[in-house]
Amino acid sequence: MENLNRFIPQNHKVVKPELKPELDVATSGSAGLSRVTNLHAASLRRREAVVRIWTEATLVQVKIPQSPSPSRRGFRKSITTFTSKARANMLRVFARIDRRHTRPLSLTLTYPQEYPATRVTKEHLRAFAARLERAFPRCGFIWKLEYQARGAPHYHLLLFGVPPLDREQLSKFRRWISRIWYHVVKSGDEKHARAGTRVEYVKTRRKIQFYAAKWYQSKPVTVGSGDSPGRFWGVVNREAVFSPCVIVRLTVRAAYRLLRYLRNYVHAARRAWKPGRPAWLRRIRTFFVNEPAVWLARLDDLLDDLLVTTPT
Repeated sequence: MENLNRFIPQNHKVVKPELKPELDVATSGSAGLSRVTNLHAASLRRREAVVRIWTEATLVQVKIPQSPSPSRRGFRKSITTFTSKARANMLRVFARIDRRHTRPLSLTLTYPQEYPATRVTKEHLRAFAARLERAFPRCGFIWKLEYQARGAPHYHLLLFGVPPLDREQLSKFRRWISRIWYHVVKSGDEKHARAGTRVEYVKTRRKIQFYAAKWYQSKPVTVGSGDSPGRFWGVVNREAVFSPCVIVRLTVRAAYRLLRYLRNYVHAARRAWKPGRPAWLRRIRTFFVNEPAVWLARLDDLLDDLLVTTPT
């Protein structure tokens, strides 16, 4: 367990300043500015911030309400490439994976020489997921869409919730996966029936991180607008994949103080191999930490104005 005492002050006490009495509306000049500042501080105390801690994973997220701004959202365009925002969201999903899982299974689902449009393959994936869920009600998986050099789509899956299998059971499971994918695709190609799938165990948690890095760095492929693939990745049955999440509500003032502690934690961890404090560290509000449960246990000591804690 990492020592947090290096960057978190012990017996931290917050002295809350007393606000000056509100001035008359007609007051101008510096006194009027003080009134605006006091009202802003009071509004910060009335609003709530939300902290989500995935206790059995590696993610802590802080959300602070911002001032309302005009909406810029318009019509959503068709997804034709694996964007940088989608890559970042996928990494956050990997950081929510429950560490108590037994070894997950890595599955690869491919198509024969003749392959359908990407939208049709999404229907195949949904049908395949339904058959998996009927056989293993507590299973879930993360999927990633990629394209081969010939342009054919294929899927990579990390499957969780399947009971441990010995060598003979794993061989039967491989044949079963191959058979149901063959029936879902309805290719009629015997070569596809024999070599259309691949199943293997992910032996270590470091290997899961390897898959996350591999999928993140996958070569972007732009698909024509006529064959919009939609999402390039997703999660099926999140409850079977993700760690339990604890939601903590606290004041905005306390949330900014927690952000300072978390950013100091990240800076201390990276300072050993890269000196200097980067500018992006002042903007992030999602943190990858080794022991989220430690932060949850220390919240009462670090912050004296928690509102409510809700497990989910």
